[in-house]
Amino acid sequence: MPKSKSRKPIRSVAKAARHKKVLYLPLDRDSVAQIAVQVRMALEVARAGQGNAATLRCLAQAVALTGLIAAAGHGEIEEEALLAAEAALNGVLASGNLNGWGLSAAELAAATAVINEHDRQLRETRLDVVVRAFEKIERKLGSGLTLEELFSLRTAGR
Repeated sequence: MPKSKSRKPIRSVAKAARHKKVLYLPLDRDSVAQIAVQVRMALEVARAGQGNAATLRCLAQAVALTGLIAAAGHGEIEEEALLAAEAALNGVLASGNLNGWGLSAAELAAATAVINEHDRQLRETRLDVVVRAFEKIERKLGSGLTLEELFSLRTAGR
């Protein structure tokens, strides 16, 4: 006689259902604050002209995540601001100077607009959308993306 599949206890089903429900809510305040502080600190380091590779990586991921979430229909950022922030970060990388770099006033204005939108998206966008965008970045980063390729992820699905 064939064995029947073992069924999971109802408690596991309830836990999975709660987990699915969480995906329809935005991130909790503490998580948003933790992420926002890291990104804001990176922006302030760039403003002070003390940027390094970690600063560039943090800002590039925030800009890319903002673009992907906006492309998914959850953004209030103008394309020009995204493009200007992407160009500023690409310029830093192209200069080859990854220690002690900073952004000009115009570049800082664009980056600040994108980071403000990044913070708003984290506070208001469903976790499901944020997770999918972040997973897309993480999957592609493993293959050694350039910044241009990272920033082009938001237009790749169009």
